Amino acid sequence: MNKGHLTYFNELESYSISSLDTLLGKGSTQELLDLEVIKKNNNTYQFRYVGVITIKDTIIGVLPKYTGYYNWDDPQKFNHFKLIIQSLIIYSKSAYRKHNDEDYLSDADSVYNEAASAYWLLEDFLSNGLWNEYPTEKVLNGGNEIDWDHTINNINPIIQNGNPYYVNYYTNEINWVSENVITQIHEWALYYCNNKYASILGFPITYFYPLEKGKIGSDEYIISKIDEILHEVFDDRKIQLLKRIKLLIQKKSEENSNYISLFGTKKFDTVWEEACKEAFYDQYEEHKIHIESPIWKSTNEKVLKTSAKHIPDILHNHDNAFLVLDAKYYNVQIKDESIDGHPNLGDITKQFIYAHYFNRLCKEKPIINCFLFPNIDNEFTSLKHIGYVDLPLEIFEGERIFNIYISPKELLEMYVGSKNKRFLEQLLTITLPLSTKKEKLK
Repeated sequence: MNKGHLTYFNELESYSISSLDTLLGKGSTQELLDLEVIKKNNNTYQFRYVGVITIKDTIIGVLPKYTGYYNWDDPQKFNHFKLIIQSLIIYSKSAYRKHNDEDYLSDADSVYNEAASAYWLLEDFLSNGLWNEYPTEKVLNGGNEIDWDHTINNINPIIQNGNPYYVNYYTNEINWVSENVITQIHEWALYYCNNKYASILGFPITYFYPLEKGKIGSDEYIISKIDEILHEVFDDRKIQLLKRIKLLIQKKSEENSNYISLFGTKKFDTVWEEACKEAFYDQYEEHKIHIESPIWKSTNEKVLKTSAKHIPDILHNHDNAFLVLDAKYYNVQIKDESIDGHPNLGDITKQFIYAHYFNRLCKEKPIINCFLFPNIDNEFTSLKHIGYVDLPLEIFEGERIFNIYISPKELLEMYVGSKNKRFLEQLLTITLPLSTKKEKLK
């Protein structure tokens, strides 16, 4: 698939109902509404989703909300969208991923996922190559080794002195055909997936002969051949390969219906959070012991219930500071000495409280408390300090939360493995000179 085949939209940006209905068809927009991938807002639609949407041969790329303020050309959009998809692939394999109805990142999810199947098929091809196994068939009195199970189940023996004797028998004979049908089907599937998805999935463009599926046979014929081989193979990888190709063909056969494929998420904030955890070497599991649980008591001090603990996004105990970081997927914009899109009072209060859990642990070094926001301003490369949040209460006196912009490009390139981590050192370089040591607790 080349770049020109992608139609781009931005998460949370408003688009006219008529333009989207025209592009996608009313049936498809209704299905996306039912899935809450788009939502109606007055007389417009908004995408509440980041990732790929495939409707027949139309491929839509929905970019994260932080891109909406910038007038990118198509090559810039394509390069960042490719990075988003690679990040979603990494996230889909992550232990942090919360498997719920907000994600469409594997073909085990409720909505068919053509891009996920394409990723599996192309990755499998790079590891294992093209299907090259010749089919076998049962031959009566053939020249190969006898298949005793099939012989005993299908041939009546001659009984002499209580012992069975098989005059006839079955053998497994390899069918040495020059053009294996399964190989052709596999090559067609690879050509289709490579042509449509390889570039945005980050695969090297590989040449596959442009084989037409119709020249192999009808869909019914091809599926019957796949089913035949499925009854003969027991290798898990081969079974998965055949089942994915079969599903791809079945879905392609349904293209006259409102066939929709999704590869993405309605909760891109979880991807942002995980990338930030990776960048700043999250140590929450090591330090959660210091976080106390709320305790409910009766009037006579009997413990009735212990509630769930707070869960900060990122904790890191560095030699020079203790970091308490909140990965905020917010579109914070500072204009003309005003600020929009910032976290609410509840988020701010929680972040101050998180820092207080670690006061006794950090008597001799400062606690660095930060909000981490995505921003693609060209004025900085990785991190940028944009101000503070103060909460003028005596308990929080002298404390502040640093507001930090992070370049999504740099962060996600680190997350997918193409850049080294260096965010922690940069954050400390920015914040340590602006921090003061805590007074020793008495």
